[in-house]
Amino acid sequence: MDISLELIEIDKLKEFPDNPREGNVEEIKKSLIQNAQYKPLIVNKKTMHVLVGNHTLKAMKELNYETVNVNLIEVDESEEKKIVLVDNKLSDDSNYNKEKLSALLDELMIDGDLIGTGFSADEVDDLIAELDAPLVTPFEEFGGGFALDDEEIAQLRESYTNSKEKRKEARGGERLRDVMLHYPESKYEDFVDMLGKLSTKLEQKKNDTIYLAVEFLYKEHFDNEDVDDHDTEFEEVKENAISRIFKKNS
Repeated sequence: MDISLELIEIDKLKEFPDNPREGNVEEIKKSLIQNAQYKPLIVNKKTMHVLVGNHTLKAMKELNYETVNVNLIEVDESEEKKIVLVDNKLSDDSNYNKEKLSALLDELMIDGDLIGTGFSADEVDDLIAELDAPLVTPFEEFGGGFALDDEEIAQLRESYTNSKEKRKEARGGERLRDVMLHYPESKYEDFVDMLGKLSTKLEQKKNDTIYLAVEFLYKEHFDNEDVDDHDTEFEEVKENAISRIFKKNS
């Protein structure tokens, strides 16, 4: 099968008729804004039907894309249907290595950079809690074999405790929580762009950048109100950031 990568005007593409897959267009839009288009759509050159990436096409239209990267193939009507079905089915049949998945997501969440992953902080916490939970085998289901001795049990308990402590330490000893921000599309794109630039300028994680900006403006307008103190390290970061970005030029 010949495949050619081309940049196509979006108006020339057609959604596959009666596509059985239901996708999360809103999450795809977030990914496009954060990550841009990182893989081409699969399009049948004969019909211009999108065989792989129909919901990405919808998201692109809502984001006013004018051109799209596509892989063009030539197949008949029967092959079209097979490709659509097998792509969805193989996706359904795939599984995660949960330990590797949680490690990737936990690192991004600690950095305040989950936007564009499709996962929320609560989902990451639930995944990590599932991995941290000790495996309990009901006595009636035990099929025989060798029981662990006291030393092996102690080693497992120590490994489990160390794993939980390392995760807790990486998060500052606290459970991380979501703060959902909703904007019209025009403002959302500007917000993501401004946050990225400000975060880079401040040399801070995006979630800390938002907090710094909100706290700074709060103190500017409600200077007599009580604001909870933070740890010394965060205070130093805040003061350095404010002096670099917010302090008026003398």
